[in-house]
Amino acid sequence: MKNRKVLFFLRHYNDIDHIVPVIWKLRTDTDIPVTIVLSSNKEKLFDYRIQFVHSLEGVDIFLLDDFLTDDELEQKDKLDKARKTNHLISKLPVYHPRRVMRKIRNLLFGMPQLIDPEAKSDQIANRIIKKTMQGVDKGLVVFDWISDNMVHYLKFAEQICGLARKEGYKTISLPHGDEPHYCKMIRRDELNYDATDIYSRAKDLFDYVVVPNQLCAERYLPHMAADRVPVLGSPRFNDEWIRCLHNMIPAHKVSGANDKIKILFFLRHFLYPLFWDEIVRTLDLITQFPNIYLIVVHHTRGENLNNLIKRYPGLRPRHDGNLEIVAGDIHSSALLQWADVVLDVGTSIVFEAVKMNKPVLELEYLHATYTTISHYMKGTVMLCRDHLYNTISMFSNNADYQFYDEGERQEFIQEVIDIRDPDILDRYVDFLISQI
Repeated sequence: MKNRKVLFFLRHYNDIDHIVPVIWKLRTDTDIPVTIVLSSNKEKLFDYRIQFVHSLEGVDIFLLDDFLTDDELEQKDKLDKARKTNHLISKLPVYHPRRVMRKIRNLLFGMPQLIDPEAKSDQIANRIIKKTMQGVDKGLVVFDWISDNMVHYLKFAEQICGLARKEGYKTISLPHGDEPHYCKMIRRDELNYDATDIYSRAKDLFDYVVVPNQLCAERYLPHMAADRVPVLGSPRFNDEWIRCLHNMIPAHKVSGANDKIKILFFLRHFLYPLFWDEIVRTLDLITQFPNIYLIVVHHTRGENLNNLIKRYPGLRPRHDGNLEIVAGDIHSSALLQWADVVLDVGTSIVFEAVKMNKPVLELEYLHATYTTISHYMKGTVMLCRDHLYNTISMFSNNADYQFYDEGERQEFIQEVIDIRDPDILDRYVDFLISQI
């Protein structure tokens, strides 16, 4: 048998969330070895999902830094420090002597002489392919979904995929997420459809772009033939992986919440059109119920979280009374197991709650988009404060309140998560084997 291998590139925690289930199933059901290349963030090595698949035989894991020379690592370290300093300088008041500060920065870090490793990404890509795919006759190279607004990553992916094709390997894109929105203009500053059409480069990068459902396929079908966009179901929210996750994650416990109805609220990244003033008021509305305990979770990639909190102090991480606001350092699956009711403003995390038959309240009055769950399950829609207040009152008086229309819930599961049947990860493995 010819030597076979699959090389996976994982960029963000979203990729880990949605692609690791496929890696686990591939290694569990086949003898095909796997190499994973992570971004340079060493913290990802300690992610419990990465450690889980690393414990499997036949899985090797590298950081991008592992493919840099000593000189390049030194230059990268200096560049990182210079960028951080430059970021701090950019936040200074306009009257501050920024030119003086930049001169100090350049003296400290030698900014004009620095060589950005991104400028040598073609050499780095070549090293990665040579080191990880040496002796491989039949190979696959797998990335997550990539769009035109990811400029640096797009360039790197183009170089890797070009080298892979020269070696005769197939290039495949696996899901970075699901589609929590039923509308197209989902980001804060998207005011026309031109801004949403950012997926055209996929047709040149990948032989196939795999998606969990038809909603996600709509992103790519204007640019690619339908047979290059397989719809295989959700690798993250299928029953098999949810059971695996729940066995892997310790239960989340909160003192003082045992006798109360436990509500979980996932916030979104600042790039999405949320009405933050009204979100703060909504927290006040909910916490007036004495038998409610509310945990609010900031987005895991909240780069500008501090700026958001400065503008809306009511969103600062804290733990007081029956309200706890956390900065995304507790895994969502553990929190979902803890919760009785989940509040949403447009994140696919809550799909897991639907699979667990836990009520999801779609707070449509808090954002400018239209969520997928709202489209499929009309009873989940909260159009105003009154809707939310009355629904929480019902849960407050009857914790066993039957929330879902089961027919609507099953339609959502069939069309958005399971597609044909619940054996989703089997389909992913079968597809990868057919390409290798």
